[in-house]
Amino acid sequence: MAKAKKGSARLNTAAEIGGRSLGRVAGKIDSLKARHPHPVKEVEEVRRKAVSTASRATEKAVKGAKQAAERARKTVSSRVKRFKR
Repeated sequence: MAKAKKGSARLNTAAEIGGRSLGRVAGKIDSLKARHPHPVKEVEEVRRKAVSTASRATEKAVKGAKQAAERARKTVSSRVKRFKR
């Protein structure tokens, strides 16, 4: 049997490394596909929940701001009445 040249051995090693790397990438992709079969739907659901949460938080903030403004108006109004007396 003829002895392999050093360059040929290096080429085989490089091909094996490349093949293993591609195999790992393919494995990762398959794993992700198995865990997330419908990623677009998942993202849409997360976005919908985030929008809903943000909307509720905004409503609470607006309600709180209106209440604070009303309290301030009442406070100013009562102090003005006292001052006029």
